[in-house]
Amino acid sequence: MSARRKGLRWERTADAVREFVRTYGQPSPRRALFCTFDFDPAKFNSILLPQLTRRGRQFRSLVIADAGALQAKLRCLAQPVFGRYAIVPAKCRNGGVFHPKLVLLRSGDHFLIGIGSANLTPGGLGGNLELMFFADHTTDEGRSLAQGAASFLTRLIGCTSVVLSDASRRFVKTLLSDMSAQPGVILDTLDEALLPQMAKHRKRACGKYTTALTVLSPWHSGIASPDQSDPAAVALVRKHLGVTGSISVFTQGEGGYGPDLGKNVEVLIPRVASGNGTPNADEDDEQVFDRRPSTVHAKAYLCRGHRGNVLFFGSANCTIPALARPVSQGGNVELLVATQLTNADAATFEGDLQEMFALAEAKQKVSPLVKPASPQGIVLEGHLIGQSGRTALRIEAPGVRRGTTVITSKRASPKTVKVVIRDGIGTVVSQITMRDLFPGSLPSRSDDCWSSVLWERQGRKWIPFPVVIPSLEPVSGQPGLALVEILEEECGWWPPSRSGDEPKPDENDVDDPSDADDEDNQDGDKELWTEAEHQGELDRIAVAVSLLRKRVLDRCDSPKAVRQYIDLLLTRIEATSLEPHLAFEVQRFLRKRPAHRSKKR
Repeated sequence: MSARRKGLRWERTADAVREFVRTYGQPSPRRALFCTFDFDPAKFNSILLPQLTRRGRQFRSLVIADAGALQAKLRCLAQPVFGRYAIVPAKCRNGGVFHPKLVLLRSGDHFLIGIGSANLTPGGLGGNLELMFFADHTTDEGRSLAQGAASFLTRLIGCTSVVLSDASRRFVKTLLSDMSAQPGVILDTLDEALLPQMAKHRKRACGKYTTALTVLSPWHSGIASPDQSDPAAVALVRKHLGVTGSISVFTQGEGGYGPDLGKNVEVLIPRVASGNGTPNADEDDEQVFDRRPSTVHAKAYLCRGHRGNVLFFGSANCTIPALARPVSQGGNVELLVATQLTNADAATFEGDLQEMFALAEAKQKVSPLVKPASPQGIVLEGHLIGQSGRTALRIEAPGVRRGTTVITSKRASPKTVKVVIRDGIGTVVSQITMRDLFPGSLPSRSDDCWSSVLWERQGRKWIPFPVVIPSLEPVSGQPGLALVEILEEECGWWPPSRSGDEPKPDENDVDDPSDADDEDNQDGDKELWTEAEHQGELDRIAVAVSLLRKRVLDRCDSPKAVRQYIDLLLTRIEATSLEPHLAFEVQRFLRKRPAHRSKKR
């Protein structure tokens, strides 16, 4: 769809991220969260990562992808190259897939929220027909969506039907600290199937019946596919949404043919581009992109009634796993947003589709496609931690109470390491073994890549899993250096790169004047820390803890928010192996009740 439409604003992910970072990327801490089904590191590195590092305003970024899709991608990449971000898998216990598409960027009190259909892939970031809606903190809709996203993410990290690593849960908790949550703004499948929730919204907006329904969804015929539409799913949609009139399904076709979705269902497929598809010199690139999508990947449901109209859009395809089942019963993790449209806005949306689609020449059943890859192996992910003065590897294997696994640095490498798993956790501490797993040098925050890949052996199969440097937890096993890592994270100071390749300022960027105080504070804090670096270890620890406390007080509005953030901070400091008496003093200092003060905005 076009970047701007009457009543709604659709944007490409890279454009929205670039504009937000350019305008509001100065305050710290700066963090970004991306939820996706499929992930392509090369495309992310070339399109989104440069936007997240503009003018040195690097966002600590976490990408959560479906475990099965991520394993399939890592198998296909001979040497996967990541960047300074963490990539972690999410796995559904009962057979569904992790399918939401969510973007949440936070820079101080500023935030950007994006919800829609686009994965972090070449198609999702470029050639597909997608619907991605973005809003920021300056609008009522943006604030409402952010509260809805906070509710979804809070319940996601606590959902027993979805397996996530402890490090990713802590990142989400820290990202959402002092953000208010409002359930019901965003529809999801964590507790209830989508169709009953859609029915409630539809009834309030449209009245007793739906007189016409427009469905925009990809179609593949494999029953278990997350991207499949079938007659049974369309029939369920008709029943739950009370459709008494026509149903028009805009979907992907093959050779002029569309899928057979049952009686009284009009099927439309993309129009075939004339000639060789080369855009006319007088045509705008955006217009060509709108009218000639290579692949349909958007998901939307427009219900029209006598009282009004409501549009649902997001990640959910017109399938039974997406719409009719909660996660606990084998459904996918999905998101939808409901927005009421005027008759004019609804007509504009339908007109856009009519320009891009045409009636299918005929309907036919298409042979099933390959099912989505199911996650294999017992290891979910690994991450580096500081332990006993050294950098160690922590393996997470949820569901394994007692067992062992064999891992290696490369597929079928003769140098293997046997890891003992107890209560879902295994640890590799030996530095000789660590060098076998990470030839050359151990990963650190000074590296250009904060994620890598190891391999697990299951029988005769080798299964890849990601290993990350956590965005928040210290990696160094030395208490002083570990506190420095925590301080750098909170102040937004980027560790210097071993390669010396640092982001260059962008002369076209315009700073938000309201961020001038934050920039001055950062310069003053940096100067204090530079002086402390030449002092003794105890002095450095004292200065680091003092600056951490100052950052928390500057950031949080209320005493409750201060206490909550201090608790999160102390959890990370406990991992630094400070001497007991020092740890006690640090805790007492950070928990000291602050004097009454008004927060500067």
